[in-house]
Amino acid sequence: MNEYIFSKGRRYNRNLESPNVVDGVPEDQLLDHLLDHYADEIYPNYFFLSSFDSTTRMLGYIDKIPRYSVKVGSVYHLFNEMLLQADFEVHTDIYINHHQYENVFAIFIKPNLDNLKGIITYEATRVEYAQTNFFRDANCRERLSLIDNPKMLEMMLILLFFQMGITADSFAFKPSRTAIGKSISKEFVKMLDGFYDGIDNPFSLSKKLSEIYPSLFT
Repeated sequence: MNEYIFSKGRRYNRNLESPNVVDGVPEDQLLDHLLDHYADEIYPNYFFLSSFDSTTRMLGYIDKIPRYSVKVGSVYHLFNEMLLQADFEVHTDIYINHHQYENVFAIFIKPNLDNLKGIITYEATRVEYAQTNFFRDANCRERLSLIDNPKMLEMMLILLFFQMGITADSFAFKPSRTAIGKSISKEFVKMLDGFYDGIDNPFSLSKKLSEIYPSLFT
């Protein structure tokens, strides 16, 4: 079993502190700068930043789910934050919101570790800003609707599950009863079973996304 810790980079630790400060924030930590210089392109014109890859002021633990965020659903998976003698299933709630721009989406996760009460005592149940998603060519307002364009949401979820490190084991995703949750098709949920077979790095994931989604908006 892999061992991961929320908000600690797995691939690299990017030091983004800049001597230039804007409104109390180092210039290198501003959203525009991060998207322009540090975001990874996982699919044509779809860029992302992940708390599982890098540590920034923007990503990581936050006090609470931001206002107007919408619950997308819950993913049921094995607890992989630390090595334990037995496997424990937990579920993580997933929320989404815009971040500063209409074509930038923030994903927040909140683990529910009721099954591990009395076993762990650290702050693994805190809310985390886990993933920033930027669709560069999504300039039309109708394109920015996740309900009307569920492929955008599906891609974000596929990437999130991979970044969480839960895809090597059995996991299950259950959409919420919100309008966004209801826009997720049963076919997509079914497709997740076995989707990650042979996917062991971001490059192979990127290739499969291009195969599954030849076009994002049609």
